[in-house]
Amino acid sequence: MFKILNSLVCCLLVAATASAQWRLYPVEQTGIKVLMPLDPQRFEITQLDNGSQLYIQEVQYENYIYGAIAVVFKTPLAATTTEAEKYAALESHLNLFQNVMEIQHTVGYGRGHTRDGYPDMVGVVDYWEDKDELQIQLKGWINSKYIVVLYTRGYDTNAKGWEAFLQGFSLPK
Repeated sequence: MFKILNSLVCCLLVAATASAQWRLYPVEQTGIKVLMPLDPQRFEITQLDNGSQLYIQEVQYENYIYGAIAVVFKTPLAATTTEAEKYAALESHLNLFQNVMEIQHTVGYGRGHTRDGYPDMVGVVDYWEDKDELQIQLKGWINSKYIVVLYTRGYDTNAKGWEAFLQGFSLPK
């Protein structure tokens, strides 16, 4: 009996650890990589009116949806673009995403986030609630070439470890 129980416990542990494969996955051929609990497979690609490329994908793991949005600018922002102008461009894109995601409530953009290794990048954090009362926690980032937005969606957004996910991306050098 002990041998059977021990085998069952071992199988359950392997299944539990094999289900999540947290690592950086490529956003198609952009050179951007995003942290996800599972392989997001193919990203949905849309060309924006200004010629920039939009990449979107979500994966569900346990009780949460983990999402990644990337924008590759057709024309990079000018070297003279100010930090305030970067924030305005990022927030403009996020406002569009709010409409698509049917957001009903927001806390408001919290500016001032930076990333080690990306001196020209600025970021915002926000908390949203959609029409189904799902809570969305997100961080959006912008530099002269890219926008990256990482978010979680679920009924409880107080889970530990989300800060690592919301910071979890790399850009091509």
